[in-house]
Amino acid sequence: MKREFYKYFKVVIGCIIGSFGMVIIMKSNIGSSPWLVFHQGLAMELGISIGTAMMLVNMILLIVGWRLGEPFGSGTIINAIVFSFMVDFIINSDIIPSGVNLFSGIVMTLIGTVILSLGIYMYVHNGLGCGPRDALMVGLVKKTGKPVKIIRSTIEISVTILGYFMGGIVGIGTIIYAIIIGYLVQFMFKVFKFNVNELKQRTIKEELILLKNYIVN
Repeated sequence: MKREFYKYFKVVIGCIIGSFGMVIIMKSNIGSSPWLVFHQGLAMELGISIGTAMMLVNMILLIVGWRLGEPFGSGTIINAIVFSFMVDFIINSDIIPSGVNLFSGIVMTLIGTVILSLGIYMYVHNGLGCGPRDALMVGLVKKTGKPVKIIRSTIEISVTILGYFMGGIVGIGTIIYAIIIGYLVQFMFKVFKFNVNELKQRTIKEELILLKNYIVN
């Protein structure tokens, strides 16, 4: 039972760490993240809000990830809740300064991406369910046999291009992030000796059965 609680603890901590990385990138002031660019462009194209576009895209990604063999899990729900709360909390707390020029913006983007990559490792490797973008990454890595660095960066670069042509705003930070995120995520996986191809995600149903067994026994 302690081992299971530790898994959930790592998922939450990973999401908190990832939230800090995400906000640092946002506060760099040299470009939005690739997915935000895509959400901006899609919102303009469909005439909907960015929040609605984000929700729509996340739902589609979860379905695609599920079709690729990555089921929804409690980690998926935790990811959505903790990221949403923590990103707002960190921004409203104003504990991370904004980038004041191109150099500081680039440094913040690099630091933020490293921190986010560590967070991604921490909440992905437990097998409790990934966030929408990570489920897509894991599913494609397993299906194609290509390394994480190629799959993740290809995804980020692709959504940047699509978002740009739909009207999303691209900055130098967007491009830097799109190129290096895959390499940094793979680096974190390698450092912690985590093979994503061996990852087995638990469904919510499987977790409920496991929880019931713990209670009964």
